[in-house]
Amino acid sequence: MIKNTLILGQAAVALATCGLLTTGAQAQSATSEPVGYNTVTCLPDSDTVLSAPLTAEKAHQGAISAAPTENADQAVLTFSDTSFDTDAFASLYYVTFTSGNKVGNYYQVLSNTDNSITVALNGDTLLASGNAVQSGDSLVVAKFWTLDTLFPPADQVTVVESSSTSARNRRTQILLPDSVSKGINLAPNRVMYLSGGAWLEATNSNVEAGSTIIWPDSYFIVRHPSSVTEATTYTISGGVDMNPSIKIPLFTNTDSKQDNFIAIPRPVGVKLKDLGLHETEAFVSSSSTSARNRKDTILVYDNNNPGLNKAPSKIYYYVSGSPGNWVDAGDGSVSDDVELEASQGFIIRKAETVDGATVFWNNTPTY
Repeated sequence: MIKNTLILGQAAVALATCGLLTTGAQAQSATSEPVGYNTVTCLPDSDTVLSAPLTAEKAHQGAISAAPTENADQAVLTFSDTSFDTDAFASLYYVTFTSGNKVGNYYQVLSNTDNSITVALNGDTLLASGNAVQSGDSLVVAKFWTLDTLFPPADQVTVVESSSTSARNRRTQILLPDSVSKGINLAPNRVMYLSGGAWLEATNSNVEAGSTIIWPDSYFIVRHPSSVTEATTYTISGGVDMNPSIKIPLFTNTDSKQDNFIAIPRPVGVKLKDLGLHETEAFVSSSSTSARNRKDTILVYDNNNPGLNKAPSKIYYYVSGSPGNWVDAGDGSVSDDVELEASQGFIIRKAETVDGATVFWNNTPTY
């Protein structure tokens, strides 16, 4: 598999060319930022585990003018210098804080007025004592990647279109992991394919699925079945996330291990030692190389190895000590310099916890 990443510098021209900024009511907040692209080869008769490490359209950058208000697992963010179109950001956009106590956290937009945005909290709160969002905290409103924007039906080179909705005539499929169920070794729970110029969901009576969201911190699978006999190329272009922090939630259980299907929304490869993971409460280190003392692990897929329903090719864990090291569970070798490539998805398997709490991995850029 060939993979290339190019990061361009401050490039207003490149931004305009890539169409990353909106016009109209939101144009006053447009700013130049680094942009780039990434390409990955998707092998025939194979699953390729991928992610979207670059950001799509950014619609607004600014600061809130008052502390949020909350009601029924929703929060309202208010602005004093905006003129949004009503519900322009509903459902397909998200808010990411770029300063303050919640820097790096992102929340899906539910609705908006001309000067406010309502977001889903999903059990979180923006008002916790000592960790509250405050007036003046800055944020970005960005658009989620969807199947239609990441894989445009009219201009598609990654996906081989299916000739009909019949399962036997299905070609390339996009599989989304099961991020809801408890446990490990979970099979994907959503399957989409392209047919008749539109995205359809096979696991939901072939309904239209072009607006399906690709979450920035989770991976997806491009499945070329045996009927796809040639490799294709996945290419993504967009903005480079310059936020000093990205908060990635990791779920745990009290009675079993839990798989978290993870992608780092950064367009560069990152070595295990540079993940900023093992130094935090988000990842539990192992006390020794003994399997019985093993806690949290990282499971990595090899996209260069063809095959369907592939198991992870490598498992890594961190052994605490002085010095501590990342270790390959297969051969016991020190693996600090093993690199997770851009656009690569992987699994963080969390060990059982006493309270089943969700922990947050604070990922910081290496660029």
